[in-house]
Amino acid sequence: MMPRINEAEAFGALYKSNTALLTFRLIAVVGLFVLLDHGYRYLTHLDESYLHEPVLLIAFFKQQGWLLSGLMLLLAISGLRYGRFWIDWREIDSGLEIRNFITLLGGVLGLAFAIQGYNYYFDQGYYPDRLLLLLLIPLIYWRPVFVFPLLALLLLLIWQWNAPLGGYIWGTIHHASQVLILFSAWLVVNAFNRHQTSTDFVFLTCCLTASVYWVPGLLKFNMDWLTHDRIHYMPLAAYSHGWLTFLNPQQLLAYANAIIPVEKTLHIIVLGFELGALVSLWRRRLFLALLIIALTFHFGVFAAYGYMMWAWITLDIGLLLLILRMRSSSELFTPARFVLSILLILVSEWWLNPPRLAWYNTPLNYTYRYLATGDSGEQYNLSPRFFAPYGDIMTMANFRYISPGPRLVGPYGMSGNKEMVGKLRTAESADDIFALEESSGKNAYKEDKAEIFYTFIRNYLSHYNNASQSGHRRSDINCCKPPPNFWSLVPDKAYTGQEPVKKLTITETTTFYSNGELKDIRQLDLKTIDIP
Repeated sequence: MMPRINEAEAFGALYKSNTALLTFRLIAVVGLFVLLDHGYRYLTHLDESYLHEPVLLIAFFKQQGWLLSGLMLLLAISGLRYGRFWIDWREIDSGLEIRNFITLLGGVLGLAFAIQGYNYYFDQGYYPDRLLLLLLIPLIYWRPVFVFPLLALLLLLIWQWNAPLGGYIWGTIHHASQVLILFSAWLVVNAFNRHQTSTDFVFLTCCLTASVYWVPGLLKFNMDWLTHDRIHYMPLAAYSHGWLTFLNPQQLLAYANAIIPVEKTLHIIVLGFELGALVSLWRRRLFLALLIIALTFHFGVFAAYGYMMWAWITLDIGLLLLILRMRSSSELFTPARFVLSILLILVSEWWLNPPRLAWYNTPLNYTYRYLATGDSGEQYNLSPRFFAPYGDIMTMANFRYISPGPRLVGPYGMSGNKEMVGKLRTAESADDIFALEESSGKNAYKEDKAEIFYTFIRNYLSHYNNASQSGHRRSDINCCKPPPNFWSLVPDKAYTGQEPVKKLTITETTTFYSNGELKDIRQLDLKTIDIP
């Protein structure tokens, strides 16, 4: 007697193994991911006027209007009622392992943005939003559906950093948040298709991770980075921005010079691992090796540059542990999935928009320093980290629009102009640099943007003064903030709220490395701001 075949189980097995159906499933998740990625960013990007509200979630509903808010609420209720959203992690294959991965990623991102410093520019702490964000972290561990509200709150808090200066470095956390959006897209597809497999989500996460290394690698290859870049300039640029200042000048130069003998080897390793990401899903061991090399790369960048990409590091560690613990991880590395991974990585600029991290390091740097004068006349150095939660933006110091006259490179001495890089390496003196500025520099000064920057400084410090004088300074939340993405050490005689600030002087410092010496070749006072 023939055994009875469960038709649903047979279809499910075929659905999970057939290459055409696999392609269809991946296209469905990726297509929905693109919509959700753009939708989340568009809807949670509040107008600056709403950021003066004490509760961002209420401001969100005000900006959307009650009609759109009602439609979103109706859609959420309908999804919970008619779709399979209210599921337990155990109802997902490899659900417990994926739960740990999503909780790790959502927990680290959620905690980081829940304990960021008080925003003295808008004079708001957004404490209800932060508290709700913290409460959602254990709820994600309970049910996967809570990733939707966590993402909304997370992005609402992130977008505050973009106002009023703009230029928040999305590449530091964007693709980590995209993994949560990708999981949301997979959950939606899974809610209406009970044969969906979580292997698809993990596979697409691997493709996403490989893409954020492949794209910079391809850009470096196309710009002949291997030949024209100089890694030993990195610690010199970091020093100018406030990192490695625990070294004296002789130790700093010795550190930079120690890189020179292994510079070409480091170039080959970095370019090889980034370009190799294209084929990293060929074998399980190969992809695990990619993640281990990527972690080593991140810690090396931190040592040289002061860039601590903690969100990238969290994702790489979480994904490494997930693949090691998944019972079905071998299903990620089949011939069919390998071919599809190459296609997805090659077109990742369309569906992911990964960060385009490729530049030449140069011996020239423009940085900004802040000298505060208190009511007593005493002067203090203001660290860029003082301006929490804008510390990363202030440390990156991409403020050429406040600098009068032409300039040659971007923040941290970065340049994408091969010809300019060659000229800077052959320059030997301050006069050579100033001549290059006149002949080849670009004047990025914009009076309206400069005034926005100065207004930001004035309002931030004014609100800080008011809070200090009233005895309500929010130092309690600043003391437990997460590690910065861009590190700078506290300068000597740093301002920590000793007295109200009466005025602040902003100075642009031009630093140039030549003939074995790192020198400040120009100090230019840009503005002295009176603080009310």
